[in-house]
Amino acid sequence: MNIDRRLKELLNVILDEVRQNPAFAERVTAVLGDAIGSQRGKTRERAEKSKPFEGTATTRESKRGNRRATALVDPIREIERGEHHLRNRLAPLDLEQLRDVVAEYRMDPNKLVMKWKDRERVVDHILSTSISRGRKGDAFRA
Repeated sequence: MNIDRRLKELLNVILDEVRQNPAFAERVTAVLGDAIGSQRGKTRERAEKSKPFEGTATTRESKRGNRRATALVDPIREIERGEHHLRNRLAPLDLEQLRDVVAEYRMDPNKLVMKWKDRERVVDHILSTSISRGRKGDAFRA
């Protein structure tokens, strides 16, 4: 039992060094071959997820258990084609799918839109928020 624990500790030290030191990781990859190379990306992903919150959306969302579904429409990209195009893309979506769009693109900082029951009101909010975000910075474009 003692040897098992010591080997695990040794391997954890090696794994931590592989995560933090690219030169060491290259040497380990050269010794172990391609099998470790494919695992290296996975260990980096795990290391990124285990980092404390740094203000990025991805790290915050990875800790939440009650995450909403992915939005079916990208309103910022669609508004570039025109307001009518975005409205047509939002038309077939139900209220929950519209709320997914609001949540994913953080269009409701006060958490009021998520309580609305009127589908058209949510669509109008998505439109107005997308338009204002699409125009942001126009003063600097000449």
